[in-house]
Amino acid sequence: MDRHVAGDGDRASKKKPAGVLMPGFEYLQRAYALKRGRHLVLVPTQCLTPAEFEALLAKFDASLSDRWTHARELRQWRRSVSTTLDDKR
Repeated sequence: MDRHVAGDGDRASKKKPAGVLMPGFEYLQRAYALKRGRHLVLVPTQCLTPAEFEALLAKFDASLSDRWTHARELRQWRRSVSTTLDDKR
């Protein structure tokens, strides 16, 4: 599983060790930690069931959507308070 210090914005510190990643990929892992039944197991990527594969895609798609929405809200907020913030500088 990907573990890093909460709040650490340094992208390099979040990178997985080279042996965890598929050769030639930046993010694709050789295996993923998934819950099967009541157990958390490390499942090799080539052994993922179609349902597990789709669940991983949905998880990452949702994460991307949430981050995009967060960025959009930050921009919207910044525009709405820009004159107030500019006056404080």
